[in-house]
Amino acid sequence: MTVRLRREDWARLVELRMTEGKTGQEVFFEGLTAVFARYGFDAPVAP
Repeated sequence: MTVRLRREDWARLVELRMTEGKTGQEVFFEGLTAVFARYGFDAPVAP
């Protein structure tokens, strides 16, 4: 299964997270968690 997140969605997510002082990795995992949640899967756990 391929899940595509629109470029605008990523840009907005990164913009919101960076203003909160989070790292790129935290942003990535939060975005991934949101996508997984949207499709009803358990989210991966950040290392």
